[in-house]
Amino acid sequence: MMDYTEYRVHCINLGVTPLSKATFGAGHIQLDGGLVCVEALFWHEKTIELDGYRFINCRFDNCQLFFKTTNFKLDKSCRLRDCSLELKDTG
Repeated sequence: MMDYTEYRVHCINLGVTPLSKATFGAGHIQLDGGLVCVEALFWHEKTIELDGYRFINCRFDNCQLFFKTTNFKLDKSCRLRDCSLELKDTG
């Protein structure tokens, strides 16, 4: 299991926006190829960038989810309730 500093360095190297330290400590985070794998986390009324992450068994309630690329995975085990999904302009 990696510590938060190591996780942030991996995110920066992958060009991924790191999760907050509080969120990092709440779930199981590891690397999955070129993606940061996040498992069993819960978000409520948050804005979340999906790029660079693989989400497994996560829950999103009333969240704004956005992406700029297709470099992310939302596994079918994830639960989304009253969320919006938006493609952000990269230009």
